[in-house]
Amino acid sequence: MLKMAVAHGIKRFHGNRHALERNSELRFDKIGGLHKNMLENQVVAAKIGGRALKRKVLELLKSVNFEQALRELCRLPARRVVNPLFSFLCHSDEVIKRRAVTAMGAVTAELASKDPESARVIIRRLMWNLNDESGGIGWGSPEALGEILASSETLAEEYSRILISYARPDGNYQEHKLMQRGVLWGIERLSQVRPELVKDEEPYIKAYLKSQDACLRELAAGIIEHLQSQF
Repeated sequence: MLKMAVAHGIKRFHGNRHALERNSELRFDKIGGLHKNMLENQVVAAKIGGRALKRKVLELLKSVNFEQALRELCRLPARRVVNPLFSFLCHSDEVIKRRAVTAMGAVTAELASKDPESARVIIRRLMWNLNDESGGIGWGSPEALGEILASSETLAEEYSRILISYARPDGNYQEHKLMQRGVLWGIERLSQVRPELVKDEEPYIKAYLKSQDACLRELAAGIIEHLQSQF
């Protein structure tokens, strides 16, 4: 069933992959006025090309004050910002990669609150990256998926079982050791915020405590600790 769900999600992604290119709509605040900062950032982003936007996003990811930079990233048009963020998920600089993961979670969660279907398209892109047919390895994709699900309750309820399936031998198991680390990192991130969505998978997580990879053992122990502290 999980493999069918992944296949269905990938199929829907191909049918909707151009949804991210739709023009951003202006959003109104609670009193009916335009969010001035958001509008200004949308106008700026609309005027610059893809390469310039990528440089802008990288500049924000490198910012000394990343908390402020993250807020600015969330004010930019989500459908455009996610494209450079995808490229930075596999950045050689670990700090840039982790910040791209965090930003992907924040931007997608914000998008999900306003346009759930466009947010689902992002999820499907991540799922496609983790599929053998993609032709790639999917570096950073499981971490981004976990961060998104930790940040969005709506998406977590829909896709948490897909994320966990990448750690299960009877699911969409990732054989590459480094990818297994990414998967467990994503599951640990989810367990920190929504442990109820992970608790039934504890037997599968415990199996990683016997791994020869110390990093996998540490991540598995972290997940179990989060679960046992809540249940």
